[in-house]
Amino acid sequence: MLTFLRGAPSGREAIAVHELIAEVVQVIEPQMSDKRVELRVDLQCDLVRVRGDRKALIGALTNLLENALQASQPGNTVRLGVRADSIRLEISVSDQGKGMSPEVQRRLFEPFFTTRPEGTGLGLAIMRSVIDAHGGDVEVKSEPGRGTTFLVWLPVQALAAESAA
Repeated sequence: MLTFLRGAPSGREAIAVHELIAEVVQVIEPQMSDKRVELRVDLQCDLVRVRGDRKALIGALTNLLENALQASQPGNTVRLGVRADSIRLEISVSDQGKGMSPEVQRRLFEPFFTTRPEGTGLGLAIMRSVIDAHGGDVEVKSEPGRGTTFLVWLPVQALAAESAA
């Protein structure tokens, strides 16, 4: 990935996933409220930790939620799902927007590609670079007229209870 995207994590720390998600929600909730879009969070992991750069991960996840918000109309719902097993964390962000064509989906992570007049085309490229730098992966599922879901996977460090032992 291009070096100017600066996705490489600078500080690596053990991050409790529930704290990471709480910080992301705290950042995005006022924007959701202003646009009258409901944010539903389904957090199904309590003791999971990931290792990485907290600020970079918050930025990457906030970017996905901001994109979902921009695709939403007042009265819509954006869903943030979080679950984990012993190997990986899965974070999903789903909106009820207009969806994307396969052609747009293929180009989403290209630097400077945007479908919005006010967009820079860097948000998703940087987000993907951050997730890649953390050993993760990103997938998009979208169908025109049916909304979009981004899936992010990150490796799990350990259970918090095991880390404290």
